[in-house]
Amino acid sequence: MKTTTLQRQLIGQARKALSSAAGADAALTKTETKRLPRELQKAVEAARAGGKAVKVKDAVDAYAALVSTALKAVDKGTKGDLTAAEAKKISDLALRSKVLEVIETGSSTGPGPVNPGQLAAAIEDVQTTWGDENIMDGHVGLSSTVVAGGNARDTAIRDLEALKGDDFDDFVGARKTDGPRPLTKADLATIANAVNDDGFQYATRDEATRIRRELEGVLRKLGGPDGLEVASVHRAVKSARISDTDTFRAQAWTVRNPRTNDALTVTIRKGSL
Repeated sequence: MKTTTLQRQLIGQARKALSSAAGADAALTKTETKRLPRELQKAVEAARAGGKAVKVKDAVDAYAALVSTALKAVDKGTKGDLTAAEAKKISDLALRSKVLEVIETGSSTGPGPVNPGQLAAAIEDVQTTWGDENIMDGHVGLSSTVVAGGNARDTAIRDLEALKGDDFDDFVGARKTDGPRPLTKADLATIANAVNDDGFQYATRDEATRIRRELEGVLRKLGGPDGLEVASVHRAVKSARISDTDTFRAQAWTVRNPRTNDALTVTIRKGSL
């Protein structure tokens, strides 16, 4: 990671934390300082004179000096590019931990390129596995999709509506949507649990971790998971072939590569169990 970029991020985060702790008077008392992370406490104490409260500006300046000294001491390889290995040599344990956190968070450069053939093959492999597994009356579908409206949300809405008349008869009530927003690990777990619980209707979640890994494998072919966009739509539906009276949860999750505009959609409908 560029050393200057790293410094800017560290100092920017420190300024926000220090300002929040100081409050309206923009000055940090000893009590307020104790609530700060250890690396910021050191900066405040370095700026303190005569036991007085420390102004946020002075604390930021002291922190910036500490950061600059620490990074210069370990930036020995390609000057101006700090690696995680170099960061691990920072002697201040608290600052070292913070630097590594920022490097890890900022290391992603967004979604990668997509090989359409490899993506299609990955989707087909997983969909074949899921199709063989889906022996109950729930629904699970995984397919590549053409992006609608330039975003994942419009695409998810369209792909769920496309199942009407085939997988189910009609929608009931209002729809609920989420996104588009950056894809998270929590989203992958949520999708895997929905496939496990509603689609396959397994009594336990013993297979959910395996389902999540299969989904992650496909998303790697989509150029992610880092940097991908996700959106979901949830509706209740009626399916006369399953029940004349009951309604069932249905949902669609679209994941889009904003760099290439490739996307896939997972559709799930709860069965009768």
